[in-house]
Amino acid sequence: MAIRFLRGLHAITESYKVKGSAYVSDIKYEELVRKVRQHEETISQLVEIIAVTNRRLSELDGKLKEDILIH
Repeated sequence: MAIRFLRGLHAITESYKVKGSAYVSDIKYEELVRKVRQHEETISQLVEIIAVTNRRLSELDGKLKEDILIH
């Protein structure tokens, strides 16, 4: 989703070229794309960590409730 935004931004800046230079150069655009992809990967990893943690907490909660009911 963020990559689509950057592509749109790139298209807009291309239309504003003045004497061969753009407000956002191709190099800066590629750098932005790289950074956004890195952030997306980091966010995905964090979401996975949260999901695993939630599953573990849920399992522990279930075991605790079983122990309480048994005693």
